[in-house]
Amino acid sequence: MFIPRPLWMTDWLIAGYVADRYADEVSAAQAREDARLAREDAERAQAAAAQAREDAEIAEANAARAEAEARRCQS
Repeated sequence: MFIPRPLWMTDWLIAGYVADRYADEVSAAQAREDARLAREDAERAQAAAAQAREDAEIAEANAARAEAEARRCQS
């Protein structure tokens, strides 16, 4: 089957456009996935920071209690 040159060029241009749109969509989907993973990482980091603060407060309270007991024993 013979396809005149102008129709072939139109097909080529449309195929290029479709390929570009597909690449853009794949790129956008990847960006959405990267953003979702970053949000999950941020949530985990916030939870770890909160736990670390809580642990530090407990350690500080234990140290203060031990210091107070040591002073009491010295008296």
